[in-house]
Amino acid sequence: MADSTLLPHLPDLVMHQIILRLPTKPAIRMSCLSKQWEGVWSALRILDFDERSQPHDDNDDDNNYKHVKFLNILARYLEFRQKDKQQPPLDKFRLSMRYLDADEDAIIGKLLSNSFERNVKDLDISLRSKHQEVESYYCLPRTAIINAKSVTTLNLEHLRIKDIDSV
Repeated sequence: MADSTLLPHLPDLVMHQIILRLPTKPAIRMSCLSKQWEGVWSALRILDFDERSQPHDDNDDDNNYKHVKFLNILARYLEFRQKDKQQPPLDKFRLSMRYLDADEDAIIGKLLSNSFERNVKDLDISLRSKHQEVESYYCLPRTAIINAKSVTTLNLEHLRIKDIDSV
C-alpha cells in the first residue's frame, strides 16, 4: 500500500481547518500524522485537557507514566503557543488533572496565563491532590482572576484563591 493512500491529498490550509474542528484528543492525534500539522491543534478554540478520562489502574508505575505523558502534552501545547505569536481567541479551556504536585505549579500557572492572553471565555479547572489525606491545593493568585476580563464562566474545583479574605 502506497503512502499516498494513507493521508488525503488536501492542501495544508484545508487540513488545518479540519484539525481545528476536532475535539482536543483527536486533533492532537491527527496533528502527529504530518510534520506540517504538528502544532495546529494548539490553536483550537476549545481545549479540553482531561487526565481523569484516562483509565486509572492500581499500578502506581503505570499511573505515574501516564501522568508524565499528560504533563508532556501540556508542555508541548505551551511550546507551540510560544512559537506562534498569534494567539487566537479561546472559547473554552478545561484542565482536569488527577494529580497535583507542588513542582507542577509552574506549568499550571503558564497554562492559565496563556488562557487569559487568549481571552478565554469559559474556564474550567479541576486539580485533585495526589495526596487525598493531605489538604494540598493549587493556589490561584487573586490578581489572575481580577485581570481575567474575558472570563464569563468560571468553574474551579480543588484549588484556592490566594488572599481572598483581603478583598
